[in-house]
Amino acid sequence: MCRYETRCCRATGCRFSSTRSANGGAGSSAEKDLPQPVVAAPLTLSMNIIGQRKEADGSYTEVLVSEGSALRSYDNFQVHLETNRPAYVYILLYDSQGSASQIFPDPKIDQQGFLEQGRKVVVPARDLWFWLDEHTGTETIYVLTSENPCQIFRDC
Repeated sequence: MCRYETRCCRATGCRFSSTRSANGGAGSSAEKDLPQPVVAAPLTLSMNIIGQRKEADGSYTEVLVSEGSALRSYDNFQVHLETNRPAYVYILLYDSQGSASQIFPDPKIDQQGFLEQGRKVVVPARDLWFWLDEHTGTETIYVLTSENPCQIFRDC
């Protein structure tokens, strides 16, 4: 079984309140002339996991993986991502053997994991796939987004 969760961390927006005078007005005329602050939309992430299975005839079938979907050993998968604002994205895999690993950005190569606003990204890449090993069980994928870079596993 494959589970996935998304988390947005440090996705902050500013909240502003207007000052009202005692008589219920909106404040002085000088306050009315000030430019109104722009409030940024919360950081959001759109994500799909695509599974790929090799059939007996050698062809491949692709399926949209949803919560609780079952993939088999040696099936492949990709993660398709898009954010509404520039953001750093981290993908963690908690495997059926109880081990956690960061699969994006790959700590073994020079990847920043930075996504431009509105840019669709396929992880590991459009023509590459992650694959599931021979161990059966539940694999959980965690996707985290942040406005700032962060170190998930400092000592791994």
